[in-house]
Amino acid sequence: MAALERRWLTRALLAGMAVALGSCASPPADYRPRYALITPAPGYGPGRAAQGAAVVPEACLSAEPAFLETAGPLLPPGCANAYNLAEMVERRSDLLHGRRLAPAPAAPTARAARRYIDGDRPRTPPAPPSAADVSTDQPGRGL
Repeated sequence: MAALERRWLTRALLAGMAVALGSCASPPADYRPRYALITPAPGYGPGRAAQGAAVVPEACLSAEPAFLETAGPLLPPGCANAYNLAEMVERRSDLLHGRRLAPAPAAPTARAARRYIDGDRPRTPPAPPSAADVSTDQPGRGL
């Protein structure tokens, strides 16, 4: 009877440790900037309906900006970085959902691999003239 109780106690202890250690592991923080599509309310503007929408970093939508006593109110953490990334994209719609990738340019890689496998050496261009090859004694020819 004591051996059976010890076995169950050992199993319960191991299960409890597994649960405790499993809860310690958390996924890494997600630092990817996220963007929201903000549309103006109907009737916004001087007597007309809203014309367009804006893509805004979610980090900038925080109600409370960071505050330092020496510097005063600051942008929320991550807002400036996400804003700068948004300014660098080719298309604003890429911030909300990406585009399909184009096919990879495999031809140059395949040619290089074929040259390496076959042992072919690429042709080297002629070397540029050196300073010793250029004569300054003749008129109209010199540096």
